[in-house]
Amino acid sequence: MADYDVIVVGGGPAGAMAAWRLALNGAKTLLVERQSLPRHKTCGGGVPMSAANLLEMQKITDLAPDSFVELTVKHLMCTFNFANEYLLPVNAEGRDEAGIWMVQRSSFDHALVKRAAAAGAEVRDATRLMALDAEDHDHPQITLSYNGDHETHSARFIIGADGANGVVARLAGIRTTRSVAIAAEAEVPIDWNSVSSKVRKDVIHLEFGDVPGGYSWLFPKGNHINAGAGLFSELAPNHTSPHLTKVLLQNCIMKYLDHAGIPYERDSLRYHFHPLPLWNGKHSLQNRRGSVLLAGDAAGLVNPIFGDGILHALRSGDIAARCIVGGTATNYTREINTLYQSNFDSAQRMARLFYRWPEISYNLLVPRPGAGQIAMRLLSGEAPFTGMTRRMLRRISSSVASTRKGKYDRANH
Repeated sequence: MADYDVIVVGGGPAGAMAAWRLALNGAKTLLVERQSLPRHKTCGGGVPMSAANLLEMQKITDLAPDSFVELTVKHLMCTFNFANEYLLPVNAEGRDEAGIWMVQRSSFDHALVKRAAAAGAEVRDATRLMALDAEDHDHPQITLSYNGDHETHSARFIIGADGANGVVARLAGIRTTRSVAIAAEAEVPIDWNSVSSKVRKDVIHLEFGDVPGGYSWLFPKGNHINAGAGLFSELAPNHTSPHLTKVLLQNCIMKYLDHAGIPYERDSLRYHFHPLPLWNGKHSLQNRRGSVLLAGDAAGLVNPIFGDGILHALRSGDIAARCIVGGTATNYTREINTLYQSNFDSAQRMARLFYRWPEISYNLLVPRPGAGQIAMRLLSGEAPFTGMTRRMLRRISSSVASTRKGKYDRANH
């Protein structure tokens, strides 16, 4: 008999969501987190408000937004090379139901973990995964280092929700091939009363022309700005080394802060760098026996055009738990691919189009009426990328052809 029904590795949104759902359904669940909680997590921290439905916050009152939401964003300020500025509302005129919660991941993740504990999950932080054997026993065997001691436990299932750099996939023999984006960010203290009127608590700033193969951002938080920049590795210049990439992203962040008129001390900025494991087509997200499942960033469920992953982590953790509870764990990969493959494959194609021809794409998409509402629906998973990608390809192809024809005509006159 196994020590636990399920051991969940990783205390982020995917792991905490899975542990909560499992515990609610009576599964004996152990949630382990490598760091001490609450812990810092490098992340912009934008969560579509539609996550409230997934978290069942209307029905279950042990998780309140005011316990983790610092601000709620209702507008996107977009620029290209710090010009062509557009302020896009995420709601249609007269409506106010959509928005983006701005959270600190330390608070958000900890609130989710505490909710899992309240539902009955056993939680151990500062606990490191040392070994995993999922094939040579009736139940997976997992060795943990906790308070200096090594303990080996068995479980009917393991959920690997240990992030982009997690080890569950490798130890379980699950081969994943991911396209990776590289992001950098810094937290800049802000006095909201002394900055430009364009820098507002309800506005996210997005700059699409300054980062080759990516974009930069300014995300408002309670007492600071999360300033960041990221690029998609496969779209970045081939000659860019890891060191030069870091320098490039740092310079883009400072340039954005300067443009927005946000005061900062250059020498005091502390940069955090992290990989984003983007969706790169369907892969198996479980081991051969179906006893180890991957969720969240460990499963590569990061949107390949926006780089967002929190909502998808929550969804995958929920699906993993429901599959286990329902006795359909062997169908987990199929369920994830059914939900994401068509949509994220289209988003991946859109990303390659957008970041290959960023200026044309920006001018085609951003000034459109309702662009902010469309972006919000895409972020929330309420609208598919599929048809939009086809329309975008036609428009870009037409625009590129017209541009080339114009250059040809000018050269021959």
